[in-house]
Amino acid sequence: MFDIVGQEIKVGDYIIYAYNLSRSAALKFGRVVAFQEPKEDVCRKEPWIVVGGVERWSWRNEWKLQSRHGFLQFPERIIVIRPEQVPQQAFMLLKDII
Repeated sequence: MFDIVGQEIKVGDYIIYAYNLSRSAALKFGRVVAFQEPKEDVCRKEPWIVVGGVERWSWRNEWKLQSRHGFLQFPERIIVIRPEQVPQQAFMLLKDII
């Protein structure tokens, strides 16, 4: 499985992915925790990407670890990044989730 620029997505990778913040598009930093086979009744048969993510509420400038893992179905909407590209506060929240 590969991201939008052709990099392989692996467990432990740090990623950036899109999500909906209220009525606006936003980006999250996350870390790949696992891959999970999809349920039988979904159209996309590729494995889902299980991710731990952090949110940044821009008006408060505070980072918060999501309370549960998310499931991403579209690797072409993900970019794998190097650990040093993750903001320090987000990195500290993500480094021990796997």
